[in-house]
Amino acid sequence: MIIEIEKKLKNMILKIVKNETLLSVKGIQKKIDVFRGIIPYEKAGEILPAIAIRASKGKNYLEKRELEVSVIFETTNPNTEIGYEEHMRILQQIIDEVISKGTVDNIAEISPEVNWEFFDEQAYPNYISHIIFKIISRKAYRTDVDAWIKGE
Repeated sequence: MIIEIEKKLKNMILKIVKNETLLSVKGIQKKIDVFRGIIPYEKAGEILPAIAIRASKGKNYLEKRELEVSVIFETTNPNTEIGYEEHMRILQQIIDEVISKGTVDNIAEISPEVNWEFFDEQAYPNYISHIIFKIISRKAYRTDVDAWIKGE
């Protein structure tokens, strides 16, 4: 289920940013690359702007499963005002549009409570932020006793 949620969230974010073009490290306009896992740092100079999506934490409860999915967003622009404004606009757009969906393809709920951070220390001219979405799914274990509990 973790991989499935990551893939579906990746597709959701790809649709949100598909028309966005930002400066690359080489100074030319480029679409935002979206990855599962981590941004390949060995190629960061070629890849930025980029987004990485990965399940970063989870907890199983008796009746539900909570999963924290991290979205790392990295852009670059030598003009600090423009770079910051572009970054924050897209960050807000991702948050708003993901939570407005309400579910990840009807298999898990997207909590409207989202944590995000624009790091205090930035590696100029790059801008990095971190979004954490809480995804809640139904239990997927111990269904063998459900009929007994319900008196069936």
